[in-house]
Amino acid sequence: MEKLKIGPNELLATNKKLIYARLTGYGQNGSFANMAGHDINYLGLSGLLSLFGRYNEKPIPPINLAADFGGGGLMCAFGIILALYERTKSNVGQVIDASMVEGSAYLGSWLFRSQKMGIWENPRGKNLLDTGSHFYDTYETKDKLFMCVGAIEPQFYEIFLEKLGLSSDEIPQYKNFEENRRKITEIFKTKTQAEWCAIFDGTDACVTPVLNVKDVMLHIHNKQRQTFTIVGNNLFPNPAPRLSRTPGISLGVQRNPQRATEHIFGPLSREGFQYLLVIMDQFKYTKMFPIQIISRLEDVMNATVHSSTRFMPDSIARKQDKTSIAPQYNVRDRVWCKDVHANRKTTRKIHLVNGPYQM
Repeated sequence: MEKLKIGPNELLATNKKLIYARLTGYGQNGSFANMAGHDINYLGLSGLLSLFGRYNEKPIPPINLAADFGGGGLMCAFGIILALYERTKSNVGQVIDASMVEGSAYLGSWLFRSQKMGIWENPRGKNLLDTGSHFYDTYETKDKLFMCVGAIEPQFYEIFLEKLGLSSDEIPQYKNFEENRRKITEIFKTKTQAEWCAIFDGTDACVTPVLNVKDVMLHIHNKQRQTFTIVGNNLFPNPAPRLSRTPGISLGVQRNPQRATEHIFGPLSREGFQYLLVIMDQFKYTKMFPIQIISRLEDVMNATVHSSTRFMPDSIARKQDKTSIAPQYNVRDRVWCKDVHANRKTTRKIHLVNGPYQM
């Protein structure tokens, strides 16, 4: 960003209230700062990846959820919220250095702080919560699906065994983990997932089905909570957490995700949006920096003759009156750009309207 002259130093000099977020894998400094990487690399460097996996097997990355979305996007958004709150007191912005390595490590703070609590003293896959115990694991059912078991507390474990037709004398909670797992594995294979759900649903055994992403919306609890929305062939999780007065609305259910960039520029007509993309593409071949580009666009707008104020973009596209002079445009005016072709010559018409694009 510094090469483009739009780094934090340049922009904060213009607006001291600006909050400038920088989300990268390794952070803004350090020997890895300029290296390429992905979720698995960041999670590996954070120390957390070493904890994920079964005993005597290699570490298993949790897809790209932990570092990209948890330690990366979520932590960066949290940093922005913190900076916004702090600005209400100081009236000054700041730069947010969001590293996916550090965000992942901080997200896993409890895993670090609990290392000496007797929870993680064994090798990977041999601890209570990493599939080392028979009461915190997944089990295959008769129809090749799976059930989750998380019966940690003694009272929940007793209910779990009762539903399996067992007793704590037969399957003690803190002894013979592997032998107990073998017995429970065989029992779960005697019934289908639906049959086990009928047994465990509504109980405190801490046993639930492993749902796949195709069928997750069909589960009765998710239906009752309206956890998901289907638009066309796409399944969208609804925003969480739920706010009582101002609940979130997913943009995914309102528009084609491929047009998300259009939303950033406001309600431009399709023709106007395409023209903006052309302008942006042309500028990458010039030697002008963004600040100069803005100045050049202001010159173009202020030299434009057109009378289309007070019209929305679609109306502007149909309006051909060019008899009066458009007012002077200033920084932060909202404008709409249109490309007009005539006799193989391209002229740029800049129209003032309410809200599409802010200079």
